[in-house]
Amino acid sequence: MWGLIALAAVGAITGIAVTTSEQTVAPNTVSEKITVELQNASGEAEKIDESSNKLSLTSSSASGEFSSNTENWKAVNELTVNKNTASRSFYYKNGAEGDSYPLIYPHERRDGQSLGDDAPDYH
Repeated sequence: MWGLIALAAVGAITGIAVTTSEQTVAPNTVSEKITVELQNASGEAEKIDESSNKLSLTSSSASGEFSSNTENWKAVNELTVNKNTASRSFYYKNGAEGDSYPLIYPHERRDGQSLGDDAPDYH
């Protein structure tokens, strides 16, 4: 299940929405492309005006992984959203059976502090 996690981020960006349809992915199989969109308070796409900003990627499964490239898989837990863009795409795979959920959130709060323990708790 893909969901929306809205947090204070940078400038007018107040949330992140997964714009890709929900997917069921078999174990050890790479998902279709997942795209997230940075949004303003009205739920509209908002281009980032910073030189770059990072998205943190976490899975509810210990074996869940993310990558920006399916052909040359390199597991990452952060991806950069480039200046003047409002979205970022990536892929997910998980070696474990059962339900797992990718969690996506801004790497830093608006005040520049790391989210650390303030990262969203997703159930």
